[in-house]
Amino acid sequence: MVDVPLLLRRAPPLASLQYPASRIDNCRSPVSTAETLRPTASASPNRASGNILDFHIHLEAARDNWTWRKVCQTSEIQSLHAELDRQMCNETEVFQMDILLANERDTTAVLESLRNIRLKDWLLAPAATYNVDHDRYGAPPRNACSSGTREAVLAQIRDRAVDPSAPPIFWLSGMAGTGKSTIAYSTCAAFDVDGSIDPVVVGASLGASFFCSGQVPDLRKTGNIIPTKPPAQMLELLINPWQLSAESRDVRLPFTLVVIDALDELDNDDREIFLSSLIRTATGAPDGGLTGLKILITSRPHPKIKKLISSLSRKSIFRLEDISK
Repeated sequence: MVDVPLLLRRAPPLASLQYPASRIDNCRSPVSTAETLRPTASASPNRASGNILDFHIHLEAARDNWTWRKVCQTSEIQSLHAELDRQMCNETEVFQMDILLANERDTTAVLESLRNIRLKDWLLAPAATYNVDHDRYGAPPRNACSSGTREAVLAQIRDRAVDPSAPPIFWLSGMAGTGKSTIAYSTCAAFDVDGSIDPVVVGASLGASFFCSGQVPDLRKTGNIIPTKPPAQMLELLINPWQLSAESRDVRLPFTLVVIDALDELDNDDREIFLSSLIRTATGAPDGGLTGLKILITSRPHPKIKKLISSLSRKSIFRLEDISK
């Protein structure tokens, strides 16, 4: 900061102070603009503006002091100019650096927001998430199994989800009203671990859930699970990214579980295409398939779905009528 007593002792002539005063005024204008446009970006505009205002006040005091102006020497004037130039240059450099850093932070935030927007656009049916607020999103009410019920089938599903030797896709079939959705909900809840639970201990973590429903238009469109053509999108959005990460993925990491409930309630023309693409993706992907990924599908035993599922191992199929409660 400028030494106020020093300025008052060495106040230069009025004419010689016009240049630094003009320069200070020029500096104050953009700094004030920055304060208005970027109120939360940095504390630098306020600090720089305050320091420049101090310079301005000191110069005004010096210009108004006629007695000291008469006795001031040229060398002292030059020294004062040099000191003011140095301090203003320092403030300008610090201010510019703060603005550059703030711009960098803002750019990063904008890019992150754009990525989030794209992800939100891709998630076309938020009502499909298993534990969504059904009143807010218009989803059918969903619940977990009552305590002490469906323990046998839940245990078998949990075992398959964490077993490295088990097939990547497993299908739970049952007639309408037999509790497939409550089983799917309980499975999601069991593997939807938060920060208080180590997924390594659980053995798997919930990666995604899509609960289809013929009652809700958004929940019966295949395009809301995988937009546009399923084979191409599965290659771009699932196979390629998953296999690219395989080399760096620790084999000790837990499995990632995807749950698709009530597949039979998707539009008739789309569900078989989707299921066929999903089976080919999970079981026939190059370079060893999708290691580390498990997919649970529930549906009624629709003939076309049964035909596609028949290509899977028997270990992949759970029939509720065959499992004791």
